[in-house]
Amino acid sequence: MAVEKAKGAAPKRKRKTSEKRARQSVERAGRNRYYVSSMKTAVKKAKQAIFQKDFSRAPSLIQEAIRKIQKAGSKKAIHRNEVRRRVSRLMKLANKTLRSTT
Repeated sequence: MAVEKAKGAAPKRKRKTSEKRARQSVERAGRNRYYVSSMKTAVKKAKQAIFQKDFSRAPSLIQEAIRKIQKAGSKKAIHRNEVRRRVSRLMKLANKTLRSTT
């Protein structure tokens, strides 16, 4: 991970900060992966309940998925516009599918 030092180039301090930034990047990527992965799993379960028209489980799974999406957004794992878009699409799908059968 260490960056090769060119002749007479950057001082030692710059190399240390770049190494630290690389370490921080790896740590943050791991943390973000947890939030994004749990969000995707929750959304997948909610969509599955919606398509199976499981009226007893769908509302709670949708709420859980929305909670996970918003948590990922609050932790900056995904962009705030992506949060809004994902919630909007999930609710649009739920309303269209669940209302068409009742």
